[in-house]
Amino acid sequence: MKERMFTLRGWELTGESSEKPTNVLGLLWNKEEDTLYVNVDSLLSMDLSNITKRVILSAAHPIGIVSSFTIVPKLLLQELWETGLTWDDEVAEDTRMRFNQWMAEVPLISEIKVPRWVSGANVPDDKWSLHIFSDASKAAYAAAVFLRVEHESEVTVQLLAARSRVAPTSKTKAGMTIPRLELLAASIATRLYKTVAEDFKLFDVKTVFWTDATTVLAWIRKNEPWNTFVMNRVKEIRLLYKGCQWQHVPGELNPADLPSRGSSMKKLIQSRWWEGPQWAIHNSCSGRQCRFKKQTHT
Repeated sequence: MKERMFTLRGWELTGESSEKPTNVLGLLWNKEEDTLYVNVDSLLSMDLSNITKRVILSAAHPIGIVSSFTIVPKLLLQELWETGLTWDDEVAEDTRMRFNQWMAEVPLISEIKVPRWVSGANVPDDKWSLHIFSDASKAAYAAAVFLRVEHESEVTVQLLAARSRVAPTSKTKAGMTIPRLELLAASIATRLYKTVAEDFKLFDVKTVFWTDATTVLAWIRKNEPWNTFVMNRVKEIRLLYKGCQWQHVPGELNPADLPSRGSSMKKLIQSRWWEGPQWAIHNSCSGRQCRFKKQTHT
């Protein structure tokens, strides 16, 4: 740091006992537990006496770990665009009630804590693998990146990044079928992979893309004269994933399903979605086939 003329102003270490968490890139870091969680202070301090489009927009938090919850105000905002309301017009009573119900669960966001260090010490790269999932519904489409690490005594799966987007408005939905939305989800999955691989330097790690849309798999794998919409996105996907595997996952086992539909915070916490699908811990996939073990619940 001295060579680069950086002035050292402070140094914080994992394991330090401190009542005050440290701000780290929009998250809060609990140094004693070495965990990260979302800072909801700005949301809790919002003035809810007059609910407008501007207020709802300010509640749309970008942090991916809670994307299945924060997609809800984005969906409300999309509905409001079609009403013709200005940014500062008060919304209808029905929308106000739905937004207030959503805000009532905001304090629960801070209950989600994820480990800052997702790998562990002395784990060789060949024990790592990236698993990128995509899914879509009529309301939204989403992608999520998980890191699977095979330790000596256990296998861990941890969320690295997630992204969700609302589906096009009703004016354009006529030609936007579910397969096309699934293709949009696959395209943001490859973009998210590129971002994660660059940031974490994981281009040499085994990577598998997962979708429950067989139509999308056919579009990606086959060289056919698809229409312009499909072909443009297939070209982008093929360019970005550069030969990584694309495989099918049953819809009920696809973790990207939750952020593609939206959920309450209670449902999100119960799912422990950020820890990845349990089947990814027990299944080791190779080639183009993957057998899914039946999950049992106790």
